[in-house]
Amino acid sequence: MAKWVVYYIFLLKVSPFRAGMQ
Repeated sequence: MAKWVVYYIFLLKVSPFRAGMQ
């Protein structure tokens, strides 16, 4: 039910992190 919310927050945290690595 709230799984998509956790996934969305996960993307928000990982996206800047991966962008910083590249």
